[in-house]
Amino acid sequence: QWISALAAPLLGDLLREVVWPTDVSTLDVDAMVVRETTHRFSRLSFHRAMVGRRLPLLKTASGLTWLAFCPEQERKELIEMLAARPGDDYQLAREPLKLQAILARARKEGYGQNYRFWDQEEKIAFI
Repeated sequence: QWISALAAPLLGDLLREVVWPTDVSTLDVDAMVVRETTHRFSRLSFHRAMVGRRLPLLKTASGLTWLAFCPEQERKELIEMLAARPGDDYQLAREPLKLQAILARARKEGYGQNYRFWDQEEKIAFI
């Protein structure tokens, strides 16, 4: 994909500087899809196969960052779509004050955080 070809050298440079794994993701209807990553090269990552992985909008840094910086009308439509879905994965879309505070913070800081909403690696322990 063209985005991978463009992003890979830049992500490689960033990895050499910060060591921390980095992804480039794009919106795909209701999730962020990882298009390129340095996870497979970073010694700090347990996640080697990230390309193509779908990440929830409301529970990941990439999704919350997208929501924070996308055009207002797009954000409104995405939040309405997610709020209409049942289940805990979409609860934040039904808490507008909390969500707006998170998005405002991301805009102020220039990046999003996952606030420990999403933890798919329950088998990993902290020592």
